[in-house]
Parts: sequence; structure tokens; C-alpha cells
Amino acid sequence: MCWIHDGLRAASVSDLIYNLETGTATTMNENDGQRDATRIDLTASKSVDDLDIRLEPIDASTVIQGLPQAGLMELLTYAEPVEVGVWEMSAGGCRDVEADEFLVVIAGSAVVTVNDGQPQLLKPGDMMRFRRGDRTTWTVKERIRKIYVTPAA
Repeated sequence: MCWIHDGLRAASVSDLIYNLETGTATTMNENDGQRDATRIDLTASKSVDDLDIRLEPIDASTVIQGLPQAGLMELLTYAEPVEVGVWEMSAGGCRDVEADEFLVVIAGSAVVTVNDGQPQLLKPGDMMRFRRGDRTTWTVKERIRKIYVTPAA
């Protein structure tokens, strides 16, 4: 199974530019309208736990509980239009309309309901798939982080 959060794309605070020749990446982080670059060396393995994903408040019209924040860091976009990245959300609840996505939870947990179906607990190691247009409700008790694969925009 898999989840994706297309609605957060507009609220993304990080973009990634990957240089295939040097094996390095530059993230362009927005900070009060300014963009600053942070270099990430991808020639050696990196722990996703060490990524600095900046969170922003979720649109208040979608929040159903708490004051959740979310953010993402795009890790790589292939020539074939596929995006691979890491997404996380802090404790709270919100509704979303998903894009086509496959995901693997790597930290934390959440209960997700898809299209008013049965609530599903997601925890580290769980995989899930969303279909474009799926309507989801997220309830996060402990900050959740996932690796996602989705068609690139």
C-alpha cells in the first residue's frame, strides 16, 4: 500500500537539484521569500533521519485536530518522470486529496483512512499505495516520516 500528498507540493519548502557528474545535490530552501542553497553529498549513504526537513503549518481549512505541520524534501527526479523523496508530518490530523503514490513508512506512526474506508495504522516498514484523487484523513500521534515515489510534476 502507499500514500502520497500532492496537496503539499505547493507548500513545499525544499527543492532538490541533483548533479549526476559529481553525485552531489543542492537543496533550495525558501526562508521568508529568500532561497538559500544547502549541499548534500549523495556519493555516500545518508540516513534519512538526518535530513533537515523544514515544516510549515498545514492549511487551516484542512486541519481537523491539533496544529499539524508538514514538509518534504525531494531527493531525486529521474529523466523518466518519477520523483522519489522523503515526507513527514508532525502530530495532529488533516484531510487531503492524494496523487498517485507509493510509500514506505520509515519512522513514526499514523492512522490513515482512505475514501471513508477502514482506518489503517501505518508504522515503520509499512508500504501503501494511493490512487490519484483518493481522499484521505491523517491522524498522527507520533511524527511520521515516509519515503515516497510518485510521477514527477
